[in-house]
Amino acid sequence: MMTFAGGITGFFWSLVMIIGMALPIILVIWAILTVGVRVIERKN
Repeated sequence: MMTFAGGITGFFWSLVMIIGMALPIILVIWAILTVGVRVIERKN
């Protein structure tokens, strides 16, 4: 289990954890940008 296949699963899980940690940050940034664009459009 802890040979070549274990390395692949370990890499996969680390990738999943990185994506899982980055996704909320990306969503928050996207939400702030959309709200900011709407506020700017309302002012104009």
